[in-house]
Amino acid sequence: NDIAVLRVAEPFDFKGSEGFVVPACLPSKDHEMKALITVSGYGTLNAGGRLSEQLMTVDVPVIPDQQCEAMYKTAFQSFGQPSAFNAATMFCTLEEGGGKDACQGDSGGPAIQRHDGYAFLTGVVSWGIGCAHANYPGVYAEVSYYIDWIVDHLTFSGVC
Repeated sequence: NDIAVLRVAEPFDFKGSEGFVVPACLPSKDHEMKALITVSGYGTLNAGGRLSEQLMTVDVPVIPDQQCEAMYKTAFQSFGQPSAFNAATMFCTLEEGGGKDACQGDSGGPAIQRHDGYAFLTGVVSWGIGCAHANYPGVYAEVSYYIDWIVDHLTFSGVC
């Protein structure tokens, strides 16, 4: 499921980060997915490559669930397997022509959407076939599906 809630002994101090590091808001259960997400991480820059030494970010377009489902159904059938994509709990991104997306080592990282001046944690990097492949979308856990469970495990109620 790629979702975890961590409790830390001391709160994070965001002072001095000059707005570069801020907490992300959690989406509502009925959060409307926007057309673009920002993914960040220290993963590889290409399949089988070395991990990045600096934080990388990329904006990638979200595609309709039906498109992702069809693409992975075809891919998994060629392996003799049922598709692993679940439209209820996942969403996909695909840059036309490929070349932009999360990669190995980015799993568990944030997929952020900006709306009305806020950054919402709408997804968590989950899986894909290769990296940024033109025929295989990147797959993300959809945070809004798990929001009730997440909020049940928080010790505060302020989530934007």
